[in-house]
Amino acid sequence: MGERLREIVESIQASRGRLLDAISRLDQPALDRTPASGGWSVGEVLHHLLLMETSVTRLLERQVTRAVGRGAAQETSTASMLGSLDQFAVETAPDRIVAPQGFLPARGMGKQELLDGLAASRETLLRVTDRAGSIDLAQLLFPHPVLGRLNMYQWVLYIGQHELRHLHQIERTL
Repeated sequence: MGERLREIVESIQASRGRLLDAISRLDQPALDRTPASGGWSVGEVLHHLLLMETSVTRLLERQVTRAVGRGAAQETSTASMLGSLDQFAVETAPDRIVAPQGFLPARGMGKQELLDGLAASRETLLRVTDRAGSIDLAQLLFPHPVLGRLNMYQWVLYIGQHELRHLHQIERTL
């Protein structure tokens, strides 16, 4: 795995750790409680994160497979990509975004089912990032419905920033 991707993976792993710490002591009733202000329960937020990570992982896998088939260029830059989404303030943007249909969570999923799903989705993502090796993921572009065209480094980085955005939502809910 190239240095740029390794740095992003470390960042999203840290985000996941923060998320798991925040929910570690919650029981099922706490996960299912809908906030008084409306919106998703903690369990629904976790399911949404699972759906999103699974989708981004499938996208990355398709992009990497195509790139490998085309003999994609190898990464030559070591410049960090960690600030490449800063202009969008993904983690802190005050605007509420309506999730697309395929990312709307189910209600009432069990805590262990959610934790197992998040672990499995992350394991798959890590396998795909490992498979990407040192391919220059900056050359692989795909549009985000709100942010516009992102490269695959940014898509992977988005996973962690999106989790932190929802971590703040969970903290407000609790």
